[in-house]
Parts: sequence; structure tokens; C-alpha cells
Amino acid sequence: MINPLQNFVLVQDEKVEDQTLGSGLILAATINNDDAMKARVIAIGPKVENVDVGDLVVVTKFVGDVVDHEQQKYKIIVEELILARIDED
Repeated sequence: MINPLQNFVLVQDEKVEDQTLGSGLILAATINNDDAMKARVIAIGPKVENVDVGDLVVVTKFVGDVVDHEQQKYKIIVEELILARIDED
């Protein structure tokens, strides 16, 4: 397991798939994919205050450092670079 230090957050990109609306219109998963993306918080450092493990967040696509661990890809980012938390009620 990767344990971030200080105010760092370990996230994993959320898989986004195409969606078909009732009208048959297909919304492609790649629309606006250049700007921001959704990621799941996997682990947090001891100084992280605004997100918890399991939260779904929005981050800029090219932010953070990519880490390969146990055949999975993760990103380590500074908490302040998380743009938003998505409520999944």
C-alpha cells in the first residue's frame, strides 16, 4: 500500500464510459476530457483536511505524479490541487 506523506493525496482515475440517453443519443466519455477528470481518493496524508478516503474528486488531468504499484496506476497530488469533491448521494 502507498501511504502519502504530509498534505499529499493518492488518487486513481475513475473509468468513464460512453452513456446512451433514452433518445438514443450517445454521450462520449471523451468530451471535455482534456481539462479535468474524476478520480477516487485511495489514501491521504496526515495533514489532509478536506477529502477522505473513498471520496470522488475532480482534478486537472495532467496534475500530479503517476505511480505504478501492483499493476495499478495512481497519481500522487497535493491536496490544494483538488478542484472539487463530488457528492454521491
